Amino acid sequence: MLDKNLRKKVILVLFGLLWAVSWSMVTPACSQVQEKRETEGDDAFILEPIIITATRTEHSNLDIPQASATISRLDINEHIFTALVDLLDKTPGFTQIWEYHSPLVLRGMTSKRLIALKDGNRRMSSMPGGFMGQTLNIYDIERVEVIRGPGSVMYGSGAISGIVNIITSNPFDYRWFGMRDGAGFASKNLERIGLANVHWGKEDFSIQVSGRFEKADDYVYGDGETAENSFIENKDIAVRVGWKAAEKHTTVLNAELHFGGPWGKPVGFNNNVNMKANNEQEDNVYLALRHTVEDMGFFHKLVVSGFYNHDKRDYHKRIFTVTGRPSAHEVVQYKNNYGGSQMVASLILKDTHLLNVGLDGYAFRLDSPSTKEDFFNHVTAESKGVKNAGISSIGLFLQDEWDVSPDVFSMVAGLRYDVATVEEGDYPIGATSGSESRDAFSGNLGLIYHPIPKTSLTLNVGRAFRMPEAQEMFSKTVTCRGTMLGNPDVEPEYSWNIDLGYRGFFRDLGFDAALFANFLDDMIDRTRVPDEDEDVFKYDNIAKARIMGGEFVASYLFKDVFGTGHHLKPGGSIVYARGDDLTDGKSFLESGDPLHGIPPLRLRAFLRTIGKMKAGEVNHFFEVEADYFTTQGRLPDDDKFTWGVEKTGSYGLIGLTAGMRFHHIPGRPRVNLKVKNLFNKEYKPFSSYILGMGTNVKVFVEATF
Repeated sequence: MLDKNLRKKVILVLFGLLWAVSWSMVTPACSQVQEKRETEGDDAFILEPIIITATRTEHSNLDIPQASATISRLDINEHIFTALVDLLDKTPGFTQIWEYHSPLVLRGMTSKRLIALKDGNRRMSSMPGGFMGQTLNIYDIERVEVIRGPGSVMYGSGAISGIVNIITSNPFDYRWFGMRDGAGFASKNLERIGLANVHWGKEDFSIQVSGRFEKADDYVYGDGETAENSFIENKDIAVRVGWKAAEKHTTVLNAELHFGGPWGKPVGFNNNVNMKANNEQEDNVYLALRHTVEDMGFFHKLVVSGFYNHDKRDYHKRIFTVTGRPSAHEVVQYKNNYGGSQMVASLILKDTHLLNVGLDGYAFRLDSPSTKEDFFNHVTAESKGVKNAGISSIGLFLQDEWDVSPDVFSMVAGLRYDVATVEEGDYPIGATSGSESRDAFSGNLGLIYHPIPKTSLTLNVGRAFRMPEAQEMFSKTVTCRGTMLGNPDVEPEYSWNIDLGYRGFFRDLGFDAALFANFLDDMIDRTRVPDEDEDVFKYDNIAKARIMGGEFVASYLFKDVFGTGHHLKPGGSIVYARGDDLTDGKSFLESGDPLHGIPPLRLRAFLRTIGKMKAGEVNHFFEVEADYFTTQGRLPDDDKFTWGVEKTGSYGLIGLTAGMRFHHIPGRPRVNLKVKNLFNKEYKPFSSYILGMGTNVKVFVEATF
C-alpha cells in the first residue's frame, strides 16, 4: 500500500482534478443530466417501494413475503448520516450501540446473523462482530434495501435475521456530462466532509468517478466531557463504468479504493478506563464486474458477476497505569482477501411462474500477525497469528414465484444446498485436523395474499443457517473487549424462522406490521474461559435458543394543510425483541435465561412538514423526531459474555432535521440542517459502557450540474 503522506497527497490531487474538470466542462449545453426523479413532495409517501433483494428480481414491497425497507440517497443527504450504522438505525428493527463503528444489530442479532451485500455481492470482515460498513462511502450509493427475515435460500450462510443490500447507481441513469458535489460540517465533533461526483454517459457507454474526504475529531459526550480517542478519517475514490455491447446486454465494472483511519474507540469503550484502542489504518480495495442479459427468449434475466475484496487493518491496543504511564502495547495486522462469483437465471414459465436458478460461491482468507510489548518487564513477543485461515463455500439454489391467482394470491418457495470448508490456516491455535467440512440445506415457503388493493397479508416460513467462520473455529482474535479463541468443535447453527406481516396503503395511510419468531439450534455464541487472568473467551454452541418480537410502522399524509402543496406527515414505530436461552431442556414455548445483546422496547415518533414555494421553485421540509428506549430489564449472567450485559436505563432523545432545495438557482443547490440530541441529553445507548454524543449540529450543502 502507499505511504500515508503520499496517500493524502494522491487523494487531494484527485479531488482537485475532479473539481477543476467539473467546473471547466459544465456548460448550459452539456448540463442535461438525466437523473432519476427525486421523490419530493406528496409522491414520496404514497409510492410502493420496488425491492430486488428478496428474490433477485424487481417486485413491489407488497409482493414479497417478508418485511422490507428502503433508504434512498435523498434520505441519506437529508439526515446527513456519517456511516452505515446510523443510516440503518432509522430502519425499524435495527439498533445502534456506539457512534461511528458499531455492530449492525437487527432483531436482536448482530452482523454475524445478517448478510451485507454490495450490489448483490457479499461483504465480509475480520471484525469480531462481523461486517459493520465502516469502510463504505454512503454518499456514493443509490439506495439501501433491507429485508427483515431469513434469506439463506437466495444468499446462503448468515441470512438469519435479514439482508442489507447496498445498491450503487446505474451508470446509464445519466446522459451527457454532469457533476454532483457536496460539503458538510458538524459542531460537536468538528466533522468535515467533502464529496465530488463526475459522470458522463451516452446510450451505450457511461462512466462515473466519485470521491469523499471525511474527518472528525474527538466528539463530546452529553455531560460535556470529551470522548478522548474517538476520532475518524476516511478517504475514498470510486470509478464505475457501464457498457452496452448490444441492446439486451449490459456490463458494469465497479472499482473502489478506501483509505481509512486512523479511527479510535473512546477511552472506556470496554469498561477499562486505562485502555486506548484504535485502528491506525484500514484500507480497502473492492472490484466487481457484472454482466446482465434481459428479456432473451424465456430468460427474463441472466446475471453473471464476480468480485474481489482486499482489507488491511492495523489494530492497536494500549494499556496505561492509573498514573498514565504506558504499560503494554499490542498490535495486530489483520489482512483479509475474499472474492466470489454468481450466476443467476430468471426464467418465465407459462406466464404464472418465475423460476430463479442460481449457483454462487465465495472464498475468504485471513492473516493476523501480532506484536505485544510489555513495558514494565521489557519484553516483546511476536505471534504469527493465523495465515490463510478462512472459509470456502459454494451453493446451489432454486426458487419458484408462483402467481396462483393474479392480483390476489401468490406463493414463493425455494430450496438451497451449501457445502463449505473452514480452513485453520498455517499457524493455528491448538492441535486440530487442519480443516473442517460442513454442509447445510435451507428453504422457505412464502404466501402473499392481497385482501384489498394496495395491501398484503404475508406468511413466510424459512429454514436459515450460518456456517462457523475461521475466527470462530481456529484463530485467536484480539479485541477491545478481550481475547477470543476459536473452537474447532463449533457446529453450524440453524434457525426456523416464522414471519407474519400485514402492510399496505389506505389512501394516504402507510403501515407495516410484522411479527417474527426465530427458533435456533446450535446458536454460536461466546463464553468465558475459566481460570484465566484476563478476559479470555471462546466460541461455543448454545443447544437451543429463541428470539421473537415484532415491528409496527405507520405514517399518514395530510395534504394541503397549510395551503396548496404544503403537507403534514406524522408517523412512528414500535419495535420489540426478546431472546431466551433454552439450553436446559426447555421447549421452544417456555421461558429461559435471557440471551445477551437483545435491545429493549423502542418507540419512535416524528412529525414532518413538506412544501413548495415560488411556484415549485423551492422545496422545503422540516422534521422533528423523538426516540425513546425503555429500561433494559432482561440481562444474562455477566460472567459469560463480552458485551450486551450493561444495564441501561430508559432515555429519550429529540432531534430536528430541515432542508431546502432551490430549483431556480444554477446547480439546484440543497441545504440541509440536522440537530441530533437537541437538549444535550446525558445517556448511555443500549449495551454501551460509555455515554452517547451530546447536541450535534450538522450542515450539508449539495449542488448538481
